[in-house]
Amino acid sequence: MGPYPLVGVRVIIRHQGWIDADVHYPHFDNPGAVDAAVTNRLFARSARKLADNVGAGLHGIYYQGIRLSRPGPYLLDVWLSISRPGPMHPRQSGVNYLIDLHTDAILPLSQVFAPHSHWRSRLRRIASADFKKRWARDSDLWYVLDDGSTPTYSFASYGMGAGYNTHSPFGVIGVLIQYSQVQSLLRAGGPLAVALQERARRARSPIR
Repeated sequence: MGPYPLVGVRVIIRHQGWIDADVHYPHFDNPGAVDAAVTNRLFARSARKLADNVGAGLHGIYYQGIRLSRPGPYLLDVWLSISRPGPMHPRQSGVNYLIDLHTDAILPLSQVFAPHSHWRSRLRRIASADFKKRWARDSDLWYVLDDGSTPTYSFASYGMGAGYNTHSPFGVIGVLIQYSQVQSLLRAGGPLAVALQERARRARSPIR
């Protein structure tokens, strides 16, 4: 799929009492993309908010790291992993952004998944089946999930991930979902559907 686009990494460091904040965030170095400035401001603002709102009375490190993936030639997936200190153990969470490399704009999930496909509930069923397979002794692990939370979805070259917040020391439980399992849920002509079609076409092409 070619090299990664030029994406810089910036960091904000804060020291307050017994707390250190070490917050990395991406910066798109693509002046020709019409939405790059808007996307850069969003990442910078969220990083500043995390660094400035460190918890009083706690000991430890606030940390945000970055993982980049390429689900398609013109798609970049940005996963931000966040660790916050807690009274007993660090609290882990994550947030994800899918970027259109033509414009450097953040793509909403409504452009990825088809309307009226009930994709959220169907992905939840896939994740539940995976949970039961990995932890066979438990009839269902959904009791540890935050019922009011929205899962975080990420998109890599080999499949998509679903991260579920939990009430337990696990923090976030991640599930890998193969793209073949969600093909029928994707928006026709959407960015991910087009990327997967292009990948299949290249796989079928004879090697010259």
